[in-house]
Amino acid sequence: MTMIPLDTHKAVKDLIDSGLNEKQAETFIGVMNDIYANEAVSKADLKLVHSDIKQDISAMKHEISSIKSDLNWIKTLLLGIGAAVFVASIKYIFS
Repeated sequence: MTMIPLDTHKAVKDLIDSGLNEKQAETFIGVMNDIYANEAVSKADLKLVHSDIKQDISAMKHEISSIKSDLNWIKTLLLGIGAAVFVASIKYIFS
């Protein structure tokens, strides 16, 4: 559990000074502490997410490389088809 970066005693005291009764102030700060504890991210959490993102990026790079390879194959095929059509049209024109 991550500690809340707040002086809870001072916060309760300030809330009491602002007009809340002691029980309301303590409950409010307790709820805030619970919310922070449940939503806080530790360095270990960040490292795990960072590692996951690096793996995802690596997988994406691999897929992009595969797509580039496929596109090069398609480009070569289209160039061959274009050359064949060009040769056929030249034969047709001059025959």
